[in-house]
Amino acid sequence: MRTAFAALALLACDSPPPAVAPMPPPSAVEERAEAVEGDDPLEVRISMTAEDAALRDVATLLSRQTGQSVIIDSRVQPVADCLRLTILNPSPVPASRVLDQIRTAVASSGITLEVAESELRFVATEGSEPSCPQPPAVAERPAGDRPSADPPSHTAPPAFVAGVRKVSDTEWRITQAAIDAIDEVGMARTARVIPHEENGQVVGIKVYGIRRESPLGLLGIQNGDLVRTVNGHSMADPSAALEAYAAMRGASQIVVRLDRRGSPRTHTYRIAR
Repeated sequence: MRTAFAALALLACDSPPPAVAPMPPPSAVEERAEAVEGDDPLEVRISMTAEDAALRDVATLLSRQTGQSVIIDSRVQPVADCLRLTILNPSPVPASRVLDQIRTAVASSGITLEVAESELRFVATEGSEPSCPQPPAVAERPAGDRPSADPPSHTAPPAFVAGVRKVSDTEWRITQAAIDAIDEVGMARTARVIPHEENGQVVGIKVYGIRRESPLGLLGIQNGDLVRTVNGHSMADPSAALEAYAAMRGASQIVVRLDRRGSPRTHTYRIAR
């Protein structure tokens, strides 16, 4: 569907280089660890993506990847499930860098990550009581007083939902009315992309922040999907993504080649006239 994937192309045009990975919300966890030379058990390179993951799950990943015991102190246990963390390292980095990212993420909740000789410990920061972030209070707005700009919605408009039909696991049919119902710029703000490297070369973009009820979610895109090409145009660099965006404007069919958990897939979207 050209509007949805035009939004992805717009994101690819603006995405930062791989060394500067954004930190999106929603929920997927991936991991990979590679041992390197050295006696220190923390001397591993870890590729970890944890989106909106519970502290307890992050602790489990750390233990599995580093081979060390990870202990959650009794004062931290009550928030181990409600405290959610987003740690993005799509390419392998030293474990010490991942620990620094986690340490920074939990600090505002009154938690300290301590590194001992044979274990890692999440403990309550001295003088603090661990807590989970509270959602901001929403002040009542007087009748007729509307905000200057509505925040981006992750939910697809009803006209879009009605106009999308899934034919198979890899094929969809979309009406023109569904396309017209989507604001591609607004939709681009509800997803996040990260350039993905293989053997030192960017080969596409990994997509995050996808929810099932969002336009991309209804089109079968999942968190962590690696989008390689759209209608034959590479997503590996901004100029190619811009070409894809321009080419999609009048397309009657969109073919997306992607990898999901290491397996290649081809999604076909046919526009009903």
